[in-house]
Amino acid sequence: APGGYLKLFVAERDHEVLTTLLVFVMGPWARAWRIGSSGRYSEARPNELAYWEAIKWAKANGCRFFDFAGFDTRNARTILNGHAIREGERCGMSDFKLGFGGRVALYPPGYCYFRNPVVRLCYRSIGVPLLDFEVLQRFLPRLNTDQ
Repeated sequence: APGGYLKLFVAERDHEVLTTLLVFVMGPWARAWRIGSSGRYSEARPNELAYWEAIKWAKANGCRFFDFAGFDTRNARTILNGHAIREGERCGMSDFKLGFGGRVALYPPGYCYFRNPVVRLCYRSIGVPLLDFEVLQRFLPRLNTDQ
């Protein structure tokens, strides 16, 4: 982008696009927003290459922080409490991101406000308790196709 607020990283092999990574910048923060991979030539580690080049670019352009985004919340809480993540509770994407070093941080969750009082009541009475249901919390990350 002209102002340097967006940057698209492309990892190629023999002129074939393997991975693309979109990073946006806000002040001292660079945030990896979306990544897409063809899945081909995974042994060449194109995702790692794209992230590493993005980290180097962010630093060279004055960013002090690089946010991978999308870290497993249970894994983050376990790490922040000083414990090791048990084998059956490990998230592959979180392990991948931990491989770059840095530190884990939890940010405040997003909040929603529904102007319609009926929708607001349904969300508060059904939606919130449903999202707090532990079985659903274990299932929802599997539905995330962004990772």
